[in-house]
Amino acid sequence: KDIALILGDDIANKVYPDERVKPKAYSRLFNSFNNVVIKKVEEQGFFVQEAITDEKIRATLKGEKKQRWLKAEEKLKYIKQFSAAIKSENDYTTKRVKKEEEKLKYGFTKKKPVQITVFKPKKN
Repeated sequence: KDIALILGDDIANKVYPDERVKPKAYSRLFNSFNNVVIKKVEEQGFFVQEAITDEKIRATLKGEKKQRWLKAEEKLKYIKQFSAAIKSENDYTTKRVKKEEEKLKYGFTKKKPVQITVFKPKKN
């Protein structure tokens, strides 16, 4: 049920209303990233997707036997894969930010990437 990994369980169940299940290892990986985003949103009211490289995340990836710390490029790859599912599961919105002064508002001081993605709770 790869669609569940990308878009979240709610959408996947509407598209494929059968008994397909997500692989447990991939679900654990998703949960690791989802928990980081939830924690940061609770602490600061937002989460900058590109700041995932500053987080410590351990995982066992496909074809590996042992858990290990993920490298920065791996974390970026997975957060981008999971962003739609994280957004739908937690009722977040995302905002793309390019202007330097706006990036600073979210505490992002690095010059690259040019554009960042910010997760925020939807306003009711």
